[in-house]
Amino acid sequence: MKKKELKFRITVYLAVVAFVFISLFSRLFYLQILQNQQFKQQSESNRTRLIKIPAKRGDILDSKGEVFATSKPVFSILYTPAEGHSIEEIAEKISKITKNPADTPENIAEIVRTHPRKYAPVEIARVPWGENAWEVISEIEEKRLELPGISIEEYPLRYYPHNELAGHILGYVGKINDKELEENSKYNYDLQDWIGKTGIERFTELLRYEDNRVIGLKGKDGVRQVEVDARNRKIKELITIPPTPGYDSVLTIDMDLQRALEESLDRVIEDIKKSNPKAEAGGGIVLDVNTGAVLAAASRPAINPNDFVDGSYSGKKDYYNDPVIKPLFDRVFQGTYPPGSTYKPITGMAALEAGINPNEKVLCRGSYWRPPYIRCWSVHGSVDFYSALAGSCNVYFQ
Repeated sequence: MKKKELKFRITVYLAVVAFVFISLFSRLFYLQILQNQQFKQQSESNRTRLIKIPAKRGDILDSKGEVFATSKPVFSILYTPAEGHSIEEIAEKISKITKNPADTPENIAEIVRTHPRKYAPVEIARVPWGENAWEVISEIEEKRLELPGISIEEYPLRYYPHNELAGHILGYVGKINDKELEENSKYNYDLQDWIGKTGIERFTELLRYEDNRVIGLKGKDGVRQVEVDARNRKIKELITIPPTPGYDSVLTIDMDLQRALEESLDRVIEDIKKSNPKAEAGGGIVLDVNTGAVLAAASRPAINPNDFVDGSYSGKKDYYNDPVIKPLFDRVFQGTYPPGSTYKPITGMAALEAGINPNEKVLCRGSYWRPPYIRCWSVHGSVDFYSALAGSCNVYFQ
């Protein structure tokens, strides 16, 4: 090989080596110097997680301070999506651990797939406080290496200690939907939040005071920043901002009177069903005649607000969606009825002011003897003003 040709090859080789090293150093300079801040932020975001701490909802109390609705602790199983992990496989394992009919692998996978924030923690299951809870939590901790992205947090769960008592009045809570999220966007709701759907739970969700201060059942959520490893396991807690509980709501309802009304309504319906088997529904209300305050109100068929938060709804959805009996329809506050006999006291007062003799007798044979011959609900016989008002006699007031 000629000396000149060898020198040329060495020159080319050195040029290639120099080009490679210059490229490497240029790339390192770009990554470590020019993009240092950006990658540092990405690294920090991968290393840390912000976990919301839901605020405890305010309690709902009766007029004497007895608790109608409160909250109890529940374990929330969260999943943070990560590259290289199959949610289907994890969902299968979680479903076998919780043994909850609602926690099917399909349901869990669908929750993750439809969650709009792809790399934010999403709740895939809940485990109510109790003996079974410790078994579930222990098994998840034992299988932590098989469940990447899974974490467990303790949250407050709405609880109604008296079950069906005052169910329609209290209403119930549920996961917020897209429409509710849009309507309440200024109140910092999240897709994982629960919101009042009906009754007191809904209408006192965000009560405001004169200074625009929120005093409703919904509290202010806190946040916890934690450091995690590559498997999304918590290493240590960095910063915690505690939540602010919601305000309690005190009703005019008297719990003892409410219970007596509901028991009486149930007895009346059962008695009527003996002659009319189709009788399923009814309603009753007790008002303070001096103030108009509602002391008790009951609608039948009944609802149990716990069914909408503890997972029982799936097994009772046929009952709640029955198009005939319509349990979710509040017959006291949502129903519209002709005034009927409730107007008789007004008619009676007008008659007394006109000078009628309240002791004068009228004979009720079961219908009025002149057109339009409106029937009375019973045959009352000879009645005066007082007995007619007590018996709600149609003939007398006509």
